[in-house]
Amino acid sequence: MLRLIDEGALLVSDDQTIIEAADGQLHASPPATIAGKLEVRGHGIVALEYVPIQRLDLIVDLADAGTVERMPEPSELTETLCGCQLDRVFADASRADATARIRLALKLSTTRPANVFDPLV
Repeated sequence: MLRLIDEGALLVSDDQTIIEAADGQLHASPPATIAGKLEVRGHGIVALEYVPIQRLDLIVDLADAGTVERMPEPSELTETLCGCQLDRVFADASRADATARIRLALKLSTTRPANVFDPLV
């Protein structure tokens, strides 16, 4: 998450996230007690600019090194949560290209609204 933030993404929530369904979409927001806070190993809790609520467009499953399938089954690349279908990507966070893979997955998303502007992508 820290690499994505360093590359221009904004924090929504760390560790605990409230996810709510509305109008066929999922939205994420932080609990008030941790809004704008991120735990950074070696630094402790830091305050960052954050987004109070954000539509969910992609599920990112962080996996251990060597466990990400080269060619996952198509059925593994989407997930339905609370009646909303989202694209899903598996990422090994220890790889240098992890954030690029996440940004590419957002660009290629089939479940994300087409008219959405996202500076991260």
